[in-house]
Amino acid sequence: MDTRSLVNWKKKFEDVGAFWRHDQNPLRPYARLTSGRISDGFFDADRVTAHPSLVYQAIGHLMQASELERALRLIRTPEECALRKHAVASTLNDLRPSYVEERRGPRITLVVGAAYGAITPAYAAAHHAEARMAFAVKREDGTFTFDRFEASIGEQEVVLIIEDTVTTGGTVRKIRDALIRIRPKSRFIPCVLSFCNRSNTIAIDDMEIASLISPDIRSWKEGENPYTPDGRELVPPVSEPKLHSHELTRTYP
Repeated sequence: MDTRSLVNWKKKFEDVGAFWRHDQNPLRPYARLTSGRISDGFFDADRVTAHPSLVYQAIGHLMQASELERALRLIRTPEECALRKHAVASTLNDLRPSYVEERRGPRITLVVGAAYGAITPAYAAAHHAEARMAFAVKREDGTFTFDRFEASIGEQEVVLIIEDTVTTGGTVRKIRDALIRIRPKSRFIPCVLSFCNRSNTIAIDDMEIASLISPDIRSWKEGENPYTPDGRELVPPVSEPKLHSHELTRTYP
């Protein structure tokens, strides 16, 4: 049974101010993302991680209702990952909820994510899996490093990757690459756990995406607004929506 169906996660995330969706009121601005694109929806994972009990519950649901039970039987070396071109279709009906006690595949030994957004969910996932955790730090060149954890990471870890929000999948790929650079014999579970998947896809390369919400959020370049006749914005988009969320959510006529 998919335990995600027992909880309205969209409502929970809205209650803590983490999820916002434009209501098509022409007076309400859209959100400008850090990429510069403009979007009709926004997910602020920081507002989820500010509530440890919510993080623990969310990750627990993901680990019970996701592909982990099957994925643990499909873990691959980096070489095997490179050979696999197509993601396996998602099937959730035959998963066992008590995966820690009745695990059929190898045991997760390490949970990883990127600083800073994925640190708290990775910690919670490691606790659920009775594993260790590590987080990667972004360098100036855009790559990631596990420098502060390198001494404690084993040669043949069984690795689960956590991401707070999946947008393009780029961070997940860089996290995996960073670990392969220092531990080429690592094996990766072909399943990424995330609070929110806004990528409009079900997989990142060979890794399926298991998320609590997958909203159909659109984004566009300046001047290409799909909701206006000429593509222009009716009102200026809100930059840095994490800091100015009140401008998105306040009451407009």
